[in-house]
Amino acid sequence: MPTYLRRRGHTWFLRWKWPSRLAAFGFSGELVRSLLTSDFRIARRRALTLVLQIETMTVANQLPKRAELESAIRHWIDDSVWRQEIRRAETGGLDFLEPHEIEKMGREDARELDGLFRYASNMFAPQQKAVIGRMLTGGTPDELHRSIITAAARQIGITKDPGTVAGRLVERTILRGYATLLDELRHPITEIPRVSPTEEKTAPPAAFIFTEFWRAFERHKLDNREWKADTASNAEGTKNIFDKLFPAVTVSQFAE
Repeated sequence: MPTYLRRRGHTWFLRWKWPSRLAAFGFSGELVRSLLTSDFRIARRRALTLVLQIETMTVANQLPKRAELESAIRHWIDDSVWRQEIRRAETGGLDFLEPHEIEKMGREDARELDGLFRYASNMFAPQQKAVIGRMLTGGTPDELHRSIITAAARQIGITKDPGTVAGRLVERTILRGYATLLDELRHPITEIPRVSPTEEKTAPPAAFIFTEFWRAFERHKLDNREWKADTASNAEGTKNIFDKLFPAVTVSQFAE
């Protein structure tokens, strides 16, 4: 019987001890509420509903964000699939045998045995998905799946506490990710996701001062005999007036 259920006479009550971290907010001691029933099954269902609501309220600010959690688990799935792809490269496309076993058995026999293992794996896939489904709808994870959840959480770098809503949320998401991983590992051909090409951006014009190359321009005119010496001297005055009107203006600013 859950520790938070108490019976007084013919009525069941919920007794919930507030976490110590909430004492600073005025929540201390115990919460006692009548469940308004003498039926244990109804009382237990109502108590579980209340407990989940209370835990959700008290740890709402600690719940992981859905996008971040699912993204982390998606990375875990992709890494696992990639490790499987590396293993297939080592074994020449086989999933269930080691390279030394393949060499000892011979390539053809190893390929046939690997095919039988793959067939059995696909045959039991519905049962595996059904077990995960039962765990997600009220069942308790067995020792195997508990170890899988723990190992996945460690690889992802997520701390989980099954005693909190946040921890159970992490466990559920990992189980859903594990079901996805099992499906993807059974496919010998893994798709390469489409990557949108990076749009090439036009380089901005150089931000040099407009009259910075005046001397080079003047020398070009004189060398090509387009200007005489006095023409260059007169043009120098025009350049000085421009600098006074537009001090240190750049090419891009002038273009605008």
